Amino acid sequence: MHAGLYGQTVAVVSRDLTDEPQPTVSALLVRRLTAELVARGYQLVDLGPAAHDRGDASEPRVSSVAVGEIPDGLDVIVAAFYRLDGDAVVVQFVLTDPVAGIVVGGVLSRQRAGLTISTSVDAAIDDLRPSLDRWERDRETLRRGMPADRVERIFVYGPQDGVRVRFAALEIGTVRAGRIFVPYSPFPVGSTVPITLSKHGYHERTVDVVLDGRRIETTLPSLTPAGTVGLSLFVTSSFLPGAGVGLRLYPAPDRFYVGFEHYRSIQPQPDVRAVRFYRSRLTLGLSPLSPDLRIRPFAEAGGGVIVTDLAPIDRRLTDDELYSDVYVGVSVGVEAGFGRWKPFVRADVDYSLGFTRSNLLGRRWISPPVTSLPVPVPLATLGVVRTW
Repeated sequence: MHAGLYGQTVAVVSRDLTDEPQPTVSALLVRRLTAELVARGYQLVDLGPAAHDRGDASEPRVSSVAVGEIPDGLDVIVAAFYRLDGDAVVVQFVLTDPVAGIVVGGVLSRQRAGLTISTSVDAAIDDLRPSLDRWERDRETLRRGMPADRVERIFVYGPQDGVRVRFAALEIGTVRAGRIFVPYSPFPVGSTVPITLSKHGYHERTVDVVLDGRRIETTLPSLTPAGTVGLSLFVTSSFLPGAGVGLRLYPAPDRFYVGFEHYRSIQPQPDVRAVRFYRSRLTLGLSPLSPDLRIRPFAEAGGGVIVTDLAPIDRRLTDDELYSDVYVGVSVGVEAGFGRWKPFVRADVDYSLGFTRSNLLGRRWISPPVTSLPVPVPLATLGVVRTW
């Protein structure tokens, strides 16, 4: 019992924020909350069944969520906004002074559903008790000071539906219909709060939001899809006309990948001869910066083989007209992020090793044109990757 609170009147209001009504949760939450307040010595005022309707969960003034006129002499309203979010119960308690029309306290509680919903509701009530203690101890100070220094409510818009939202270290729920509503926050006006967004199949993202008023509306960026497989199409200078295709496998989505590329080029000659190139390449690639950036650098290292066919186009190829050159190389480039489409440009520096007996290039840099200069001239590659 909390002596000295006898005669203080309280009303309980509840709102269900889930897509489907949860009457069992509502009844249990109201019953446990009422029992806690009565045990503290409050006199309960019944506002009627409409005090627990689903109603408009985005009502900006929690004190007016209750139906009809607020009875004279009512000291405090305790509102409980709740939702079932996967395997968790999220309850947002708000304490409102109906006379002054201000929020004077509250807490956001997230509990695992566990074996029974009753356990989760009891744990949420435990989280509320410090806010009730503070209100009972400092209610006159809170009535004077709360309007100026506490954020009363927060609307978050923008991320895709299904995105989980975490304020600081506390997960508050999942975005539905393009928004999520936080009817109470413990943060002072002017504070900067990290908001973390996460969703399966997307990169997690953290954004700092300045809470510059009592009522905050903020639009957050959408999450970037996480790519684990990529297919590419590209062209390379000095191997034109021609085109190549590639496959990327990302052990670390959009950051580290194993790549395989195959390129074909036909270069007509003045006579009936045409030089055909078949270039295969195996690489390891790394793009260390955040996938949320529009422009990101990357680097690759690996090697492969170039097969050169010098046979005239009007007769069958013989062994002395087919050459193969093993090479190693490195590449650096940049790619632009447009969701799952990533145009890129890179510079390739390759060196022919002259390993095979049927090599054509010997030991030299593969540059445009093939040269034995001690300083390589990079090949330019332009392409696009589509990830899944």
